[in-house]
Amino acid sequence: MTTTILPKSLETVVWLNPERVSGAPCFYGTRVPVQNLFDYLKGGHTLEDFLTGFPPVTREQAETVLEASAHSFYQQLQLEARQQAKAQLGQMLRDGINSGDPVELTQADWDEMEAEVVRRAYARKEAQ
Repeated sequence: MTTTILPKSLETVVWLNPERVSGAPCFYGTRVPVQNLFDYLKGGHTLEDFLTGFPPVTREQAETVLEASAHSFYQQLQLEARQQAKAQLGQMLRDGINSGDPVELTQADWDEMEAEVVRRAYARKEAQ
């Protein structure tokens, strides 16, 4: 039996086992797939409706899953924004906008530019 390792913040809230419940992530201590929560909410039901329909799931478990999902979504948006900014900067440099000539960049150059973009993004976020 193989159990998939989860992030520490979720290990007491969700369990995964490829050999049980078709490998779907379930609320810890239950056989209730986490997807059921999202399906309920997507279908227009409330968190209360879900908790009533699946009494083994605690409010704390459901709220933790929702918070983790929101955090993951936010992180994905940040990653995509950084990748887009990196691509735009690379295109500008290749087009020679900054120096008049195309520039070949090393991985160290890319890493340095990405670190600067991230530093500035965090500085802007803290300033808000």
